Amino acid sequence: MENAVKPGNQITKIIIGLIIIVLVVIFSLQNSEATLVRFLVWEGNAPLVLLFLMCFVLGLCFSLMAIWPINSNSKRKSKLIAELNARIEVLESRLKDKQ
Repeated sequence: MENAVKPGNQITKIIIGLIIIVLVVIFSLQNSEATLVRFLVWEGNAPLVLLFLMCFVLGLCFSLMAIWPINSNSKRKSKLIAELNARIEVLESRLKDKQ
């Protein structure tokens, strides 16, 4: 049972999650003032915290899109390596049987 969840790990994760939530709330309250936003010909006011969160989410999305092809390609290569290792084992066993 290597994947058993320990109660201490759960409590630690809950405490870390609560700390992060408190920090986000403090950040949001301190940066709630509206600021002028200009983009090309559009101009408007938006809360500063929403701009930060929007930039963070956009950066996260672009990062995930950049990583996704690499991840799917590595899964394909891992599958191919496993198949080739299986073939090698079969061929080695046939070679031992002939000797």
